[in-house]
Amino acid sequence: MMLLEPSPTPADLRFSLAGIPVRVHPFFWLMAIFIAGLDRDPRAVLIVVVAIFVSVLVHELGHALTAMAFGNRAKIVLWMMGGLAIYEPGTDEWRKRVLIAAAGPLAGFLFAILLAVGLLATGHTLIWIGSGPGAIVPLVNGISTDGLNVLVNALFFVNIMWGLLNLLPVLPLDGGQITRIVLQQVQPAGGLRTAYWVSLITAGGVALLSLTGGRNNLFLTIMFGLLAYQSYQAIQALSGYDGFYDSYSNRRPW
Repeated sequence: MMLLEPSPTPADLRFSLAGIPVRVHPFFWLMAIFIAGLDRDPRAVLIVVVAIFVSVLVHELGHALTAMAFGNRAKIVLWMMGGLAIYEPGTDEWRKRVLIAAAGPLAGFLFAILLAVGLLATGHTLIWIGSGPGAIVPLVNGISTDGLNVLVNALFFVNIMWGLLNLLPVLPLDGGQITRIVLQQVQPAGGLRTAYWVSLITAGGVALLSLTGGRNNLFLTIMFGLLAYQSYQAIQALSGYDGFYDSYSNRRPW
């Protein structure tokens, strides 16, 4: 999730969903294609891009609809590696801000549950990847069309795995936002700096594990390495300015 709204471009896709304006920046499609894998069959790439689009949109709708339930106006922008749900005038109630931040991943989990229930109700079989506690992403068997099989499996993976990653206490991910809000509530003077330290350690750990683990995931290594570096930069910038940054960050949408 990116915190700064990108400038509009002539290539933006615009539409409205549930009364919420949605804008899709062209960089979103480029990043989705990169994530889908340039070495795959073009048809499979297109299907995975559709799954990413649907999943990220569901995620941001979770944020936006929850913000609207608290009386805010909301809009959605999809770009780069995710999206941004912007709501205003905002709220100073920290519990509401926590609920808004958590609503995105929860919407994805609910979507995956409904998808699984629908598949099971129509006679399909779900097989969990791996075994034991690590088996968290289901694969579906019994869909006759290969394209639909790719789509369903991609929807499960993005909504479950990306949702879990998004709940890590890494800024500016949703888990990092929740951590920041809570720490600023219990530690007004230095909560933001502490949140960035937690973000730096967590992001650095994920990047290291991704690099040295059994499955070398270059994308995760780069992504969380950059997030760790951004947290480090923020810690340096916060020196002597906690009050200003704490106040400013409370007004940022996510």
